[in-house]
Amino acid sequence: MNIEDVNVSNLFMLVTEPLCQQISDTCSTANAFRHIHRDLTLALGNVVHDDLAADD
Repeated sequence: MNIEDVNVSNLFMLVTEPLCQQISDTCSTANAFRHIHRDLTLALGNVVHDDLAADD
């Protein structure tokens, strides 16, 4: 997948789909949200990093 193929909606679906499964598999809601926050932060950080690297 090229960065040109990724729009915000697609990115959101790519990130949230596995997280929704993670919530349903997790007993502790608080724990699930900590994982979601970490995963979203990592995913968005990687997108920004990749985008900046492409500009170099």
